[in-house]
Amino acid sequence: MLRSIWSISSLLIGMGVLLIGSGLLGMLIGLRGVYEGFSNLMIGLIMSGYYAGYIAGGWVCPRLIRRVGHVRCFASFAALSAALTLSFGMVVDPWVWLALRILNGFGLMGIYMVIESWLNERSQSTPGSQASIFAVYMVVNLGAVAAGQYFVSFYGANALESFIIAAILFCMGLLPIALTPVPQPLPIATPSLSLITLARRSPSAVAGAVCSGIVLGAFWALTPIYGKALNLSDIDIANFTAAAIFGGAATQWPIGWLSDHCRDRREMLMAVAAGSAFSAIALSLLDNILIKAPEPNDYIAVAFLLGIFIFSIYGMAVAQTHDRFPAHEALEATRGLLLLHGAGAAIGPIASSLAMQYLGPEGFPYSVAAATFLLLLFVWRRITTDDPVPMEERLPFHVASDQVSLVGVEMDPRADAPLTDAPAADGTPDPNALSPEEAATAAAEAVAAAQTVASEAAEAAEAAEAAEAAEAAEAAETATAEAATAEEAPDVQPHRNRLTELRHTLRRYLTNGTIDSRD
Repeated sequence: MLRSIWSISSLLIGMGVLLIGSGLLGMLIGLRGVYEGFSNLMIGLIMSGYYAGYIAGGWVCPRLIRRVGHVRCFASFAALSAALTLSFGMVVDPWVWLALRILNGFGLMGIYMVIESWLNERSQSTPGSQASIFAVYMVVNLGAVAAGQYFVSFYGANALESFIIAAILFCMGLLPIALTPVPQPLPIATPSLSLITLARRSPSAVAGAVCSGIVLGAFWALTPIYGKALNLSDIDIANFTAAAIFGGAATQWPIGWLSDHCRDRREMLMAVAAGSAFSAIALSLLDNILIKAPEPNDYIAVAFLLGIFIFSIYGMAVAQTHDRFPAHEALEATRGLLLLHGAGAAIGPIASSLAMQYLGPEGFPYSVAAATFLLLLFVWRRITTDDPVPMEERLPFHVASDQVSLVGVEMDPRADAPLTDAPAADGTPDPNALSPEEAATAAAEAVAAAQTVASEAAEAAEAAEAAEAAEAAEAAETATAEAATAEEAPDVQPHRNRLTELRHTLRRYLTNGTIDSRD
């Protein structure tokens, strides 16, 4: 395993540096927007632009990479990200920032796709390393984004130097990857599974992905605004965000292990939704819960609790999808789930910023609680009406992150794992599935068809043998007749010779009038 990780160390280091810059940029945009007096709604709209570009990149970037190649596209996307980062610091205008943020999301989707293509290629070429590579990549992914929050304390969000640091990180992340001699990966495919089919066959997973997008989109976008409304310092806001990230990263696997042992995995999805709602309400009521005035560490502790649950919703949705889809469709279903998550993430910042506009700072935790409570009700309804997937037909849980591209889902170890075809939806029978009686009838018909084919083959073989025997007999008769003719030929030949000589003699006599002595 260590050899496999070492072989991709340059890719992981480069990706980590890039994600530190990305995490720093997100924090800077939120804080600088507050300092510049942008409205909560405008900041939410700017942050939603990132996910709009992210979704657009999921459809456009594969075509660009197929046309130009992975290396050139990666260099272009990294250069674009660095230039956009500098532009944020140089031109402070909300509508310009909205356009820049859309392009920023597009460029980062391209970066994710290229790097994850290389990682996936390396994991596929090293049997048995896929799970370890995927796990290490998730750790680097979340850890780098969390670390990026702290770089804001160097110069502050108001300084151009902070944006310069983020641009430098984008450029420095390019170096170890560009200098790595990696083979050209396979072309990247765009999603082909209908989202309607995904919603029909796994509605609980779709609801979980959309809810996760709404909640996490609001979290990434509005945490700086919420922290400033609570009079937290920049470093305390960084601690608040990082605590939630570390809480989610540290507890996804234990929660997934519990879901593997539940009678119905959707029960654990209900549990994390309930935990998210409870934590968000506790965050909004912290002033009333504590006897003394809350301190920054109190908010940070509740943020850790909140992160445990909100970062687990998407992983539960992915696990539910892999349980409900056969192996040859699970990968495409997960790609569709990621797009739905991105759509929710584009809605979340706008919805939460509107709530903060009318309800004050508590609008942020209230919106999170409302979204997760609706998910809780929806999943409970599905559980009461649909049967669960049997435990023997499930795949084991693996940590999943929304901070990946459509290529990153291919590194999930479940993507190539064998899976018994489960019911097509949450209790809804698969239209292609057979009942036990139909299966028995089909088996009997198959046996009868096989017997018919075998009988016809035997008859054909007998006919072929009879034809060969007739041909052999005919050939024997012909040979016998020719032999008899050959035996009669010597007796007939002398008579034919004497008659020929007699005709010649008569012809000469009639012509010359004399008969030679020889005649």
